[in-house]
Order: sequence, then structure tokens, then C-alpha cells
Amino acid sequence: MLDERGQTTQDYLVGVSLMLLTVLFVFGYVPSVFGSTGADLGGVERSQADRAATYLVETYSVEGREQTLRYGEPDGIHNELSTEEGFERFRNRSGLNTRTNTLAPPNVNVMLVNSSELNATSPTPIVDGGERYSYPDGGAPNLGQAVVTETRVVRLAGDTEHCTPTCWLIVRIW
Repeated sequence: MLDERGQTTQDYLVGVSLMLLTVLFVFGYVPSVFGSTGADLGGVERSQADRAATYLVETYSVEGREQTLRYGEPDGIHNELSTEEGFERFRNRSGLNTRTNTLAPPNVNVMLVNSSELNATSPTPIVDGGERYSYPDGGAPNLGQAVVTETRVVRLAGDTEHCTPTCWLIVRIW
């Protein structure tokens, strides 16, 4: 006497559904694991971002205190980069305004972000007195656009409120 049941329609549908989900997962997720993390802009943009971040740290560091930036003083990073002329001066002095016959100068965004912020994929700039520490204000790449990012760990001179314990100086080029 056979008391074992055979495959029912429900068993068949569950099996086929699981197989389809597995196939979709393999085709959708696995290639992104082994593929590039995004469109690579190349070595030129990467070196420009590195050069810009290094320039900012070297130019605005407090004498005798490594990685501590002047920001509230007249010659500090905030007062310099928050004006259009100051930002243009930064672009020229850090070598970002180089152009060729076929390439325009890159788009640049500089941000100061509290390092205690955990969401590094979309960092939020420090806000002080209603002013965002993002230069130029509103400058951001379009969604899905390839971006090269350079980050430096810094402190702000005299600041105990915003950088707990440190800040990230983020330079993005696209």
C-alpha cells in the first residue's frame, strides 16, 4: 500500500518560483560583485582630486599642528572657499583649471563632514550658523554620475562643536 503522495501543483509552483528567483539573483547580483564599483574616470581625475585635497590641507593647516585647518579666520578655508573668487583661486592654485582642446576643467566639490557621521555614501556637510561647509554650495554630481573622491582626516582649529573627534575633508571631482 502506497501512502506517499506525489508532487502536487503547489509543490511544482514553489519549486519553479525558487528556481526563477535564484536565476534572477545570479544574473542581477553576482556580476556586480566581480565588476567595477562604478564607471572609472581614470587616473587624471584621481590625481586631480588627490592634488586638490593635499593642497587644501597644506595651505590651510595651522602652523605646527598637522591636519588642523584654519577655518574661521579671514585666511581660513571657510572664508576662502565660500566666495566665488576664493574657490576659483583654489582651482587655479591646485591645478584643477587645466584644460585641453577636448576637455573642460572638471567639476569640483569640497566638503567638511563630521567623522562621527556613519553614512559615508552620502555625507552631510557641517552646518554652522546656517551655513553649509560645502563649496561651491549646491555643487553636486548628478545621480549615477561617476565621481572620484579623496578624503583627508582633519581637525578645525578652535572647534569643539563640529568635529567630534575629527572631520573629513572630502574632495569630489566629476
